[in-house]
Amino acid sequence: MSKMIVLLLCFIAILSTTVYAERHYEIYDASTGEKLTMKEFAKRSMKYDVIFFGEFHDDSLLHYIQKEYLTAMYDENDDIAVSLEMFERDVQPYLDKYLKGEITEEDFLKHSRPWSDYKKFYKPLVELAKKNEAPVIAANVPRKYAALYTREGWPGIEKLPAEDKNFIAKSLTLKNDQY
Repeated sequence: MSKMIVLLLCFIAILSTTVYAERHYEIYDASTGEKLTMKEFAKRSMKYDVIFFGEFHDDSLLHYIQKEYLTAMYDENDDIAVSLEMFERDVQPYLDKYLKGEITEEDFLKHSRPWSDYKKFYKPLVELAKKNEAPVIAANVPRKYAALYTREGWPGIEKLPAEDKNFIAKSLTLKNDQY
């Protein structure tokens, strides 16, 4: 990827309706008001290098839409990586081995500290990536380093050995604004 353009899903407005046996939602191009199919949305998304898909961790409709979107994206291009914050960076080797079929799902889960809702919401994305032989990136800082930062701030992080710092962003930009 030569450039990094971020498409925030503010690009669309996802309106959910009453959810019965099926999942009902509509996708709109926020700039034109045009209603899009998931396939059209995925096709339009292909011009971007990075796409952030925001979610509420316990919203089953949004997780369903994520899977449908990723499926449509793979239909357009199989050269897509998925990054999940639910996996901490230090479990990347187990995630990679699982995706390659080198370890069982049981071993993978035993070593990867998945969230309690992994099987319900995130497993479908991991399995879809596995089916498409695509990478999945464990994107979150390991909890022990997040806890260290909470206790000691950046000075605590700076005391860590170099090998531990590999799991942490090299720098942080924290704005003191309303966001």
